[in-house]
Amino acid sequence: MVDLITTDLTPVPARTRPTTYSSEADTFDAKLPAWADEANALATGANMSANLAAASAASVTGEMDAAEASAIVANSAMLSSLEYSNTSSSFASNSAEARDYVAEQSAFVASIYGLVGIGIDSAGNLSANINSESNISDMALNSDGELIVTYS
Repeated sequence: MVDLITTDLTPVPARTRPTTYSSEADTFDAKLPAWADEANALATGANMSANLAAASAASVTGEMDAAEASAIVANSAMLSSLEYSNTSSSFASNSAEARDYVAEQSAFVASIYGLVGIGIDSAGNLSANINSESNISDMALNSDGELIVTYS
């Protein structure tokens, strides 16, 4: 805390009061050194307070910069988390779609696998119990999802 000036200066001597001018000037001059010392101490204290305020402001600015950097890192982490969450959801959705596709294709293969042993008659129609070189001996899906039919 800065101490205030406590020395009271007397009224400034004035030539308009010639009878008291000399005594007023002596009293004023006597108090002036103490008042000047207190004024200098006040100025020194004010400068110290200003320096402390500047240092405190610099510290707060540094802390604000660090807080802003932390907020940026936290925001980046949140965005990454959302991105990974969306990616996981997408993978889960794609996995479900792939599972459903495999189930559909398996059902399709199972339904037509019953065609094994059926032959093709001379008109090109499927027909059961035909003994010919055109009987279906096997069916399978390749990696592209195409149906491969093997004839015996």
